[in-house]
Amino acid sequence: MAAPETVILSEAGASAGKIRPFPKSAKRPASEAAPPREMRDRDSYATTALADITDRSLHAAVARFTLGLSPAALTYAYLHWATHLADQPGKRMQLVDKAVRKALRFSDHAARYLLSGGKTDPCIEPLPQDKRFAAAEWQRFPYN
Repeated sequence: MAAPETVILSEAGASAGKIRPFPKSAKRPASEAAPPREMRDRDSYATTALADITDRSLHAAVARFTLGLSPAALTYAYLHWATHLADQPGKRMQLVDKAVRKALRFSDHAARYLLSGGKTDPCIEPLPQDKRFAAAEWQRFPYN
């Protein structure tokens, strides 16, 4: 025998200690009616609005930081480059050698600049066709 869906006490039965089953075919009174399932399962507007505002604010901050590029794309590009570099010890040695040579050249230029009172040749001469640094302002401190 199947168990009844809900058990209620009638007022008369409650005083006598009797329990009367609520039949499946009977309807609940309007005061006890549950809201429709789609209304019970929906999130409140406040929760949805807060989540939307939080997501939009975070995405706007990330877009300012990444200049509108996807953080996933930036991460992928960096990891792709790092993976290839990790697999090439010879290339890593070349990059370290180049960095050390350029650091020594710059420190030598800075020392000569300080000792000569600012009267030294430029650290790096631009190529003849490169006219970007031809103006006199580029020849003065702090750009020289």
